[in-house]
Amino acid sequence: MACEIPAAVASAGWLVLVAGLVLLAVVGAGWVAIGPPPAAPVPETTVVLESRPGDTLWDVAARMAPAASPSAVVDRIRQLNGMADASVYPGELLVVPAEVGAGG
Repeated sequence: MACEIPAAVASAGWLVLVAGLVLLAVVGAGWVAIGPPPAAPVPETTVVLESRPGDTLWDVAARMAPAASPSAVVDRIRQLNGMADASVYPGELLVVPAEVGAGG
């Protein structure tokens, strides 16, 4: 003989399940809408930096302006140095945007 669940209990279970799913959807939508915090602007201050062996422009950007968007800093480095591409060579002197206190 099978044990039957009273209709009131079954309805309450479905209500809890639906309420939980709605809560997850609302929290998830809010999280997606907020998104990541905006990156800091590319610093106006520049320094001359000698590139290290193995450096990429992305490495230099992350090291010299860690709060800014690396891709925006790379674009600015290329613009400041008249670079056609992102190639960088050890010992090359580059004008780069730099945050105060960033290490080179």
